[in-house]
Amino acid sequence: ARGDKDRLFGLLGQAFKLAVRALAVKAEGLNKRASEGVLPNLSQSRKGEAYFRFRSSAFTICLVGVNEAVKTHLGYWLEEELMPQHFTTEILEFLKGLAKEEGEREGLRVNFSHVVEDEASLRLASLDVERYGWSRVVVQGGRENPYYSYVPLTSEGVNLATKLEVEARLQPLFNGGHFTAIPVGGRPAKALSKQSLNLMEKLNLKFYAYDQPLTYCSACHRTFQGLKVKCPSCGSLNVEAYARQSTRLSLIHI
Repeated sequence: ARGDKDRLFGLLGQAFKLAVRALAVKAEGLNKRASEGVLPNLSQSRKGEAYFRFRSSAFTICLVGVNEAVKTHLGYWLEEELMPQHFTTEILEFLKGLAKEEGEREGLRVNFSHVVEDEASLRLASLDVERYGWSRVVVQGGRENPYYSYVPLTSEGVNLATKLEVEARLQPLFNGGHFTAIPVGGRPAKALSKQSLNLMEKLNLKFYAYDQPLTYCSACHRTFQGLKVKCPSCGSLNVEAYARQSTRLSLIHI
């Protein structure tokens, strides 16, 4: 968009409409397969009604790189100023209205989410770097491991209090889901309990989970907090490490 707000919203609208149309084609295909009996588990009948109600199902579009888009357009990260947060709100309200409008036109219940898997974040960032070059693309992770923000919205390395304030302010605008991962950082259960009350009562943050990487030893079958290259108990090197990637814990290499 090169700093042109009208062009930015126009491009967003085009991409969003194309995504909704893709979902409509998917819905048409699923309905056709069900009517042909190819999806017996979904189309099985109970009390005269299909087990899976296609008419009521949600079709979700996930947003990747919101923070980087705002940084590119305004020159500020979300957590740096209120201005980029207001601009993000404007973008999300625009897409929310478009989801309703296009969904009604296609006969779908369309919403949008910020719960994205890391694979899409890595792939799209790499494609943009390849197409536009490092001088124009804003990413997280640097040249070695470029990616777009997906969970949370804010940049890497932002202090926890700032991150949670921004997340709480923007989370309600995602009608298809949003998730905030909060690092435990060795804090005791009492401190986490106090923070949970603060998140619910003061910030009204609704969807979050405490993030604690884990290491499992296949030799003594014990699990430890943090990432370990060998078992702290028996010394075995036969260990597996797990860390949260988006909404799930995944096996990682250390």
